[in-house]
Amino acid sequence: MYTKSNPIPANAGIWTVYNALYPYYSSTFESRLDVTLQMFDVNNNLTTNATNATRYVYNISMLKLIAGKSFSNIIVSKITSQSKIQATYIQQSSTPLSGNFIVQCIDPSGKIFKSQSINYNEYYTNIQ
Repeated sequence: MYTKSNPIPANAGIWTVYNALYPYYSSTFESRLDVTLQMFDVNNNLTTNATNATRYVYNISMLKLIAGKSFSNIIVSKITSQSKIQATYIQQSSTPLSGNFIVQCIDPSGKIFKSQSINYNEYYTNIQ
């Protein structure tokens, strides 16, 4: 399967990258993403000033554990950029959860609230 995002500026913010990649991860894995950005200046020092940034490093993490890789290849096609672009794949997932679990919360007065038994891949919104 081949998936193509919309164009992403070389100095894109976190939400631009998130919104470009989310449709793939949402439809393929039913997962959200976590995108972080580190900017570096000409001396390779970490900076928070986008004006001084000469290098952007995005860390993109899928928030659902899976048994395999979430992609097999990244192809970056420059449109108008002269930027040097490098994509790196790092596998950080551990074995996905299995089985069921129960969430228990105790309020300040000591009253206990429990969820029903939840399957590891279920979305559950009610704890009573």
